[in-house]
Amino acid sequence: MGPVDGEVLERAVRESPLHERYAQAVDRESAFEKLAARPAGHGAKTGREGKKGEEARGKTEGTKAETEEAKEAKEAKGGGKERSVVEQVVDSGVFRSLARSVGTQLGREITRSLFGTARRRR
Repeated sequence: MGPVDGEVLERAVRESPLHERYAQAVDRESAFEKLAARPAGHGAKTGREGKKGEEARGKTEGTKAETEEAKEAKEAKGGGKERSVVEQVVDSGVFRSLARSVGTQLGREITRSLFGTARRRR
């Protein structure tokens, strides 16, 4: 970019209706700086923020308890029988991840075939 191009650009920037708003750099205090400036004992929340945090923790703890109850109910319902190998595989995280991956790939290929962007094989 030559000196003439730079002058043209600077003049365009100065004449812009947004120049006054964005010309001056503003260094606002970041969230990290605000948190770092807090006193050490200021970790306890007050008011609505504290109540929301307590409610969220209560829900999380309640969810864990419900999950354990659901497991116990399944075991009681099944008469304490062990799950079959198929049930164990289907419930595993590895199987879910594999199924998700295969589904994504299948959806991608179907979309490519519908819109005509399929890969050309050589």
